[in-house]
Amino acid sequence: MTKKTTSKISKIENELRNFQMAIGSEYMYMDVDQFMDQIELQPKEEEKEISINLPKFEFFKLMLDVCLGYAEEVDDTLGQLGLNKTTIPFRLAINTLIEYKILKKCK
Repeated sequence: MTKKTTSKISKIENELRNFQMAIGSEYMYMDVDQFMDQIELQPKEEEKEISINLPKFEFFKLMLDVCLGYAEEVDDTLGQLGLNKTTIPFRLAINTLIEYKILKKCK
């Protein structure tokens, strides 16, 4: 790749950071397909509509709301210690979404 192409790719990657969530020193994104896989009910053969599991949808929506609504600054230089100072609901929400593979680390 040429230097110009590399700089364009770098610029695009930096712009995409606006759509990612920084948690500590890691950047994460929400996998919408995985989110939908978690809440969709298996349709019967004669049904053409998508049905969702409403309690599960509300649960994950609340977890996302807690993560995205967290407004305190975390000191990135402290690493894991900085995240230990966050609230219990925030840590529970982040860990739950990571466990269900809805939140993923950026590569």
